Amino acid sequence: MKCFVIITMWLLLVFGLGPQFNVDKMLSSFSLLVSLFLLSGNKNIKRYFILPLLILPLVYFTTGMIYGRLNIGILVSFFETNVRESLEFLSVIPMLFVLLNILLLIVIIIYVSYVEFKFNKKIILVGVVLFLISPVGDFYKRIFINTTLAFNENKKFTESLLIQPSWEIISNKSNYDDYVLIIGESMRKDYMSAYGYALNTTPFLKKTNGFFLDGYLSAAPNTTTSLPRTLSLKYGDVSNTIITLANQSGLETTWISNQGFVGSFDTAISMIAQRSKHKFFLKLGSYDSMNVNDSAILPIFTKELGKKTKKHRLFILHLMGSHPDFCERIRKDIYHLDNKQLSCYLSSYKGTDNLIKNVINRLKKRKRSYSLIYFSDHGLNDTGTKEKSQLHVGNAYLSNYSIPFIRLSSDDTKKVTVKNKVSAFHFISIFSNWIGVKTKQAPDFDMTKKEKDVYIFNFGNLIEVKSLLPDPSITIPDPVSI
Repeated sequence: MKCFVIITMWLLLVFGLGPQFNVDKMLSSFSLLVSLFLLSGNKNIKRYFILPLLILPLVYFTTGMIYGRLNIGILVSFFETNVRESLEFLSVIPMLFVLLNILLLIVIIIYVSYVEFKFNKKIILVGVVLFLISPVGDFYKRIFINTTLAFNENKKFTESLLIQPSWEIISNKSNYDDYVLIIGESMRKDYMSAYGYALNTTPFLKKTNGFFLDGYLSAAPNTTTSLPRTLSLKYGDVSNTIITLANQSGLETTWISNQGFVGSFDTAISMIAQRSKHKFFLKLGSYDSMNVNDSAILPIFTKELGKKTKKHRLFILHLMGSHPDFCERIRKDIYHLDNKQLSCYLSSYKGTDNLIKNVINRLKKRKRSYSLIYFSDHGLNDTGTKEKSQLHVGNAYLSNYSIPFIRLSSDDTKKVTVKNKVSAFHFISIFSNWIGVKTKQAPDFDMTKKEKDVYIFNFGNLIEVKSLLPDPSITIPDPVSI
């Protein structure tokens, strides 16, 4: 019975603090188990050393089960969370995690009060050292290191929210009840069957009615440089964005993200998202702090969509999509190509296609008019051979910028494809027209009209699209529909 209590307590603490499966962390986890045995015979150490140090891990348990190890994003979220957001967080905690949290409290009480294995004093000292280098010690180390950083990040968020938007709305007439903007990740247009690729990578989009722009180009070649330039009136402007424009026009805004909340690649986008009236981040650290499938967005979206309202609404769904490592993005490789990386990359397309299909089905069930836009933040370029190709971020090729732009609406009756080069620098104008708003700041823009010069940002400068190098997709025939 005593061994059972210690092992149960150990397992719950390890998983509640965010398990890591590399060798160093597994050794650290094992040190916690050994220390719990070695220190069990000393009541004073248990009462005045172990018990106080387990209070915060006990409180953190459900957060750790959902978001993993403590990080700067979780601390930033803690500093800025209000009562409503706290209640929203509590409402989505799985009951299993709550029960396990109660179980952890019970086994801690039993351990401190009744469990006892006798060891000599020198061995007990070893137990103290092992406890301090265990996941519990790491938890407090992360609090110490990240608290100052979190305060600084929180200050950035707070200061960004103080800058008032300067939108001047001329007219405002929403055309649909619900708007959904889905932002994909690292998806090249030319690997989509919806745009003519032989392998049926996007079966739903291939057959559905809607508006398909063939020639849309990301503002820049990676997420951090592309999205702030796409979603804002101008780069660095955290006040005049699609969110503040939507809010000012009367839309109820909701941002649901499977990307990171805080990190060197995430904070700029989170500053835009922060002004949404409702926001949900599946990861409170950086984008790679946890591996969460995009399908986890759907339950939150379904719940928010199902709320009764007479308001017009905007939902932004920010996906991990086809972000490298591609094989980590998918549940299974459905193509089994010799080129494993390409096989996983194309399989991730099907995951995004299926998510869009599920979103559309949920919108239809609500029996409200809707319009959905999907685009990717940027593309990738391909190096190597057909058998050993490598897809990665770059800035020299057209494929780094060539992305899908798709609009699906409840009143679509046919599929329309327009071939025209359009830079995502125009997205604010495209967005305002989509939601039925005219402003003094965002000029009207027609995606079907050709521009003489089309520019994108290549990490350092604005350059003309025609200067980019070609990078054709690898042809893989589709003998049967997969």
